[in-house]
Parts: sequence; structure tokens; C-alpha cells
Amino acid sequence: MATTTTPKLVTYEEWLRMPEVRDAIEEVVNGEIRIMPPPKLIHAEIVENLADLLRRQLDPKTVRVRVSAFGVVIRCDPVTTRVPDLAVFRKASMVEKDGYVHSAPELVVECFRPATRGASARRRSGTARASAFRKCGWYPTKPARLKSCC
Repeated sequence: MATTTTPKLVTYEEWLRMPEVRDAIEEVVNGEIRIMPPPKLIHAEIVENLADLLRRQLDPKTVRVRVSAFGVVIRCDPVTTRVPDLAVFRKASMVEKDGYVHSAPELVVECFRPATRGASARRRSGTARASAFRKCGWYPTKPARLKSCC
């Protein structure tokens, strides 16, 4: 008979007290910590190229295009955080708390790699509709579903 292990679930407050993960990507889904390997150089080049294209077309006075590793808190109970490859935020509605973004981006871009492809990618994107651009997905978000929660 096979045994299954139940992962330890963390609360938002416990997660905030944990040391920052180095050399990996950490996300929390329904209180379960998920560690993924960092992306390779080609991944970063694709994301930076997309960011450059978006920045040329968007007003920097009203919009921020973010590409560095940063956490977006989707909800606090149970804690769920994501680290998008690229996100576009309206400056006027961007909320920062505890060093993380607590507001919904207008657009999220995920460039899938072996660690995030397939079922994992579908879980990351949730129910958002995606149009594929090679191995990148564009996900317009629904701000009403992602509200500041903590």
C-alpha cells in the first residue's frame, strides 16, 4: 500500500517570517509552498524582449511593466502567491504591503518552461483565457477576482 504525505500548509503570517528563497522561485498555493528551479537565460531574454515591446506602447506615467522576480499576493487565507514572468500594473491602483504586490495586474505574461508547462501551467493561469505566442501565454486578469486581502 502506498503512503502519501500531506504537505505542511502555512499561513500568510508564517510565510512572511520565513527566510527568502535563494536560487529558486517560490510560490505558495493554498498554503502549500512550491519551489521551482530558476529560469534559464533564454527565458529571461524572451521576457525582457516582451517587456521592451510593451514599454514602448504604454504610458510610463500611468503604467508599470514589471519583469524581475517579485511576489503577487492573490489571497491571504489560504495564502496564495505567484511570481509572474511579466506583469503590467496601473500605478494608481498598485498596492504594496509587506514588500509584496497586493493588487491585481492588468496583464500577466507567463513564458512556459519545463518546470511550468502542462497541468502546472494550467493551474498557474487558473481560468483565464490564454492566447499562445509560441510558448508564452498572455493572461488579461480580472481585477474583481484579485483583491487586496491582507
